[in-house]
Amino acid sequence: MKKLITYATLGIALMFGKNADAAQGSLEVMAGESQATTDLIAYDSLGKQFGFIFRNRNTVDYESGNSSFSLVDLTYSLGKGIDLITESQFIDGNDVDQRFGAKYFNSHGDFSIFALGTFGFNKENNFEADVVFQYNPQIGRIPLRSSLEILTNVGDDGNNFTHERVRLGVGKNDYSGGLALDCAQIGKEFDSSYVIGLYLKKDF
Repeated sequence: MKKLITYATLGIALMFGKNADAAQGSLEVMAGESQATTDLIAYDSLGKQFGFIFRNRNTVDYESGNSSFSLVDLTYSLGKGIDLITESQFIDGNDVDQRFGAKYFNSHGDFSIFALGTFGFNKENNFEADVVFQYNPQIGRIPLRSSLEILTNVGDDGNNFTHERVRLGVGKNDYSGGLALDCAQIGKEFDSSYVIGLYLKKDF
């Protein structure tokens, strides 16, 4: 828990401190019928080829309480949107999960794609992929904001977890908000659940 608080403080300091204009990121709040989630992302360059990504998700289940997940990525640019990555993941009650992989980012007009793939070897061999598609067109006078995030982790026994997060709303300046749908499939039996709600997001 102390490590989670330390890295959360680091992320907030980077975004809201005196040099916050150097970092980019977003803060999203999603509230549904059974739980609420905050999602903080910050990223910046560390010289010409190095950079970092910080993410912290806190989920409050209205019945079972709070859970937290954080990651810190150190990136090395290979050019053309491709980076090598070393990643540290922090989950409440678990040891640090050290991972290695690569990420890719590209955008064209109103469309963008972010893809991150990592391998973990701490307890069992597993592969994790996180892909985010965004489409933000201007339709008449309405600035549409839409995104689909697909996160999946596969181990020796098959699916460990899969999450899909859908956002559809409108935006103005750095703010956006609208409808949210979070789905999950857990374990090799793909035990399914979903949360429908509303979200508000601020880009930095």
